[in-house]
Parts: sequence; structure tokens; C-alpha cells
Amino acid sequence: MNPAQCAGLIFGVPIGTKTRNFFWTNHFAKPKVETMKHTIAFLVCILAGIGIGWYFGHIRAITEYQREALKHLPTIEAQMADLNKQRAEDYKAAKPYEASGASVALAALKNLDTNDVEGARLRLAAIVAIYYRGHSGDGDTNLLASIVSLAAKDTVLSNAIYGKLQ
Repeated sequence: MNPAQCAGLIFGVPIGTKTRNFFWTNHFAKPKVETMKHTIAFLVCILAGIGIGWYFGHIRAITEYQREALKHLPTIEAQMADLNKQRAEDYKAAKPYEASGASVALAALKNLDTNDVEGARLRLAAIVAIYYRGHSGDGDTNLLASIVSLAAKDTVLSNAIYGKLQ
């Protein structure tokens, strides 16, 4: 066995091929591995670039949304302050109605204490009639149905609802 054949056995070249073919084949095999390494490195870099770009682009969009929200924050706070003022005014405006309801309930209790049950029923029926007339289209449907069913049985409530206001 000559040295070329011995080298062929060691490096995987079939026996009987010329040495020139061995070096020729090895010359093209080595660049294929390097090309593969370069291709893999290129793809890794591209994917890393896309990932980093997406991340910073996403962070930038979130930052822009936060900046936009901070621009509108004073306006929103002013609107909330106006709503709080309006709520306080509504509570102040509701106090006379609360006092009115309390005075009617107090009068009804006094009538019940003096055994004037009819007077108490008339006062309470008037309150229910005021609610029914004011909220028959937009009120609580369960409450309105209860009022109608009780008015069908109770003449005092029926007269208060369907009669003239006093």
C-alpha cells in the first residue's frame, strides 16, 4: 500500500482514488462547513436583530401611550374635580327631599301613636303616589309592579295614585 492509499484510509477517501482527488474533495468540503457556520451565524444575528428591534419598538409604543395619557391627565383630573363638585351639589340639593320624607314619616308615626291609622295611610299613600307618577316610565319595575298590585287591593292607595293631587 502506497502512502496515498494509506492517507485515503485515514481520511475516509476510498482506496484507489488519487491523492489529487482527496485534496480536491477536502478543499470543497471545508468551505461547506465554513459556509454553514456563516449561514447559521447570519441567521442568529438576523433573528437577534429582529427580536431586539421588536422589543425596543414595543417599549417605545408603550412609552408613547404613557406620554399621551400624561398629556391628558390634567384634563381628566379637572373633569373629576367638576364631578366631585357636582356630586356635592347634588347631595346638598337632596337634603330638602330627605327632610321632606322624614317629616312625612314623622307625621305618619304621630298619627299611628294617636291611633289615627287612616291619616297615616293617607300620608304614606301620597308619598307612594308621588313616586309612582314621577317614575312610572323609568322607575324600578319591581317596585312599580308592587305598587300597582297593592293599589288594586287598597282603595286609599288607588285613590292617591289615580285621583287628583291634593
